[in-house]
Amino acid sequence: MALSVKVVKRLASLMIVVIASYAGGLLLTELENGTLNIWPKDLFEDTMRQLAEVDPATHAILSDHMEEARAIIEAADETQDWDASRKTIVAMVEKYSAPALSGTNDAIVIVVAEKALNLVEVLSVHYQEGCVRFMEGSISTPDFSISQVGKAYKIYSEALRIAYIDGKSNKLGEKLPIEQLGPILKERLGLTENDASALQDPNGSEPRQLCDALKKFFNVKLVPPSQQGPYARTIIAGG
Repeated sequence: MALSVKVVKRLASLMIVVIASYAGGLLLTELENGTLNIWPKDLFEDTMRQLAEVDPATHAILSDHMEEARAIIEAADETQDWDASRKTIVAMVEKYSAPALSGTNDAIVIVVAEKALNLVEVLSVHYQEGCVRFMEGSISTPDFSISQVGKAYKIYSEALRIAYIDGKSNKLGEKLPIEQLGPILKERLGLTENDASALQDPNGSEPRQLCDALKKFFNVKLVPPSQQGPYARTIIAGG
């Protein structure tokens, strides 16, 4: 049975969403526990400095659109509605990153998929609930208290940053049409109906099952060589 279009489209947008998710979670958590000093420092500059340390991809995208990003953070500071701010940042990052990532060359975008696989493998061992958070785009400060998770996430985000920068100056690259994705997901990567269900409903699945499904999904090395670049580009930049 071919996997549904819904699964493919949801996972296609996953990478774009997750890179933005940390900003709101970082601010909210540190404000709650009193570790973020917003006076006399500039809140936006503080946020950007911390993002540069933990999430280089989001930092790079926000840096390209500083006025828009600053307006979001300053509005959140005024309203204290950090969840709304996070969602706005997610939408902003998706808006600007998708076109760029669609132009990333094959070799670089394949590395992003490989680093995503490495991150999921780390989560599978050290923090299985993180696979659910990863799918939801809600990895935040407490998750990074696990050093292995923080390290793997930064490596993944750095690969994504490189892909974003590379793609900005390139034309759109080849992606796989849905009729080619189905057979690859099922026959090459071995995703089952249970895996598809876990990917469609992360909160309704066991974290271990979701981690296992994600490990299959990102295993780009099992894709035929001629299709590895288009497959990686499809799941990283969106179908």
